[in-house]
Amino acid sequence: MTFGLLAPVAALIVLLTPFAYFVWFTGGRNAATPGMRLFDLKLVRWDGGSPDYVQAGVRAALFAVTVPTTSFLVLIVMVLNERRRALHDILSGTVVINDKPVMILS
Repeated sequence: MTFGLLAPVAALIVLLTPFAYFVWFTGGRNAATPGMRLFDLKLVRWDGGSPDYVQAGVRAALFAVTVPTTSFLVLIVMVLNERRRALHDILSGTVVINDKPVMILS
C-alpha cells in the first residue's frame, strides 16, 4: 500500500504515454503512427523531409496545449487556410500529407 504516494507518478505516466506514443512514431523515418499508416497519411516537415523527434515533440506539445484550451476552436484554422494545416502544424513547421499516390482513371 502506497497511501497515494504513487498517484503523482501514475498521473505523470498517464499524461506522458500519448505524448511519447506520438513522438516515437512520427519522429524519424516512418513519420506516421499506425493509425496514420492505415489511412496512408504521413507527417512531413514543411520542406518535405521527415521530422526529427524534437520537431514531433514540439508538434505534440502544441497540439496538447492549443486544442483543449480553445475547446477545439483552434481547428477552425484548417478550414481557413488553403493547405488545410492546423495551428500546431503551422507553428511546428509540419504538414500531414496523403502518402499514397493518387491513380487517375481515364
